[in-house]
Amino acid sequence: MSVTKGITYFILAIVLLLVARHVMVLCHEWTHGTVAWISGYKDSPFAIYYGDWTLLHVDEDVDYGRIMADGKGWLVSLIASSALVTNTLLFLLSTFLLSGCSARWPWPARLFVFWFGVVNIAELFSYVPMRVFFSGDIRNFVTGLNISPWLVLVPGTILVGFGLSRVFGHDLPLVIRTTGLSGRVWQRLFLGVLMFAVFWFYGGGLDAFFPWENSPGFQAWVTFSAVLGVAMYFVCDRYCLRPPYGWDNGLWLKKVPRCRS
Repeated sequence: MSVTKGITYFILAIVLLLVARHVMVLCHEWTHGTVAWISGYKDSPFAIYYGDWTLLHVDEDVDYGRIMADGKGWLVSLIASSALVTNTLLFLLSTFLLSGCSARWPWPARLFVFWFGVVNIAELFSYVPMRVFFSGDIRNFVTGLNISPWLVLVPGTILVGFGLSRVFGHDLPLVIRTTGLSGRVWQRLFLGVLMFAVFWFYGGGLDAFFPWENSPGFQAWVTFSAVLGVAMYFVCDRYCLRPPYGWDNGLWLKKVPRCRS
């Protein structure tokens, strides 16, 4: 891949990643809003707090305290978990489409589908295991049902782990080989962007260096995420960018033609 094509690829890749994230965030928050609206606790499904254009401070703006005061803890759990169900379904849809999409699809479409799957599973990772004991949807879920966070942490971590394994062991090698991303340097740069997004942005690795939460327990989790991201970079560099091209593809992927960029 020439320098010009490589730069063009990466500019488009970053743009598509940002677009995918914004679409995912809106789907996530609007799901909260829709369930709260249907339940009579919101005037509109779209009446959420958007913050600015980055959507970094977006919030569903649901009055969970009022719902709990009405004795509807189950509804708090339903509203809180509904968005995570949406993320799960969107991730499954994305990885299915990526595996089965026609070779006639333009490579930017494949790349967008890949990123959309990534941001959805990364969103789930940011809750389980990262924030089960601290804040967010999972915390509201266990509070509403008055159950131990461990009942979510153990099975949730296993399921999210399988999802991340699917991304790294299947979707990553597939998208690299079918979008024309050739050259080990460019592939490693792409891998770095992926690891940063999953483990340092969503997983909270950046918080290990720029902490916003002073809890020692939370800092332990985000430090673990930062270290895991570095470790997974080298694992994927060895097993996903060269034969056997991941651990969930089989020999068939060697026969997948590279798309022309």
